[in-house]
Amino acid sequence: MLGAMDRFLTIALFTIALLSLAGGALLVLNGFLEYLQLGRWRLDSLLDVGYNLKLLDSRWFLASEPAALLRRGLAMVPAFAALLVLGPVAWWLANRFGAR
Repeated sequence: MLGAMDRFLTIALFTIALLSLAGGALLVLNGFLEYLQLGRWRLDSLLDVGYNLKLLDSRWFLASEPAALLRRGLAMVPAFAALLVLGPVAWWLANRFGAR
C-alpha cells in the first residue's frame, strides 16, 4: 500500500513540476512579447494573481493585521519567479519519493 501511495505522490509531484515550469515559461514569454509590443515589462506578483483568481477574497485576509505581513510578502514575489522556483523543487521531491 505504501508503494502505491509513493507512486501516486511521485506522479503528482512530477505533474506539478512540469505544469509550474511550463506556466512560468509562458508567463516570461508573455511578458517579453508584451514588452516588445508596448515597451514596458509588467510583473504580476503572487498577490495580484491571488486577487485575480479570487483566491484571496476573505475578509480575514483583507482586514487582519497578521495578514498584512503576508500581503506584503506576496506583493514582492513575481508569479513567474515563484513558478520557476516551484518546478525544480517539486521535481527534486518527486525524485526523492521515487527513489525510496
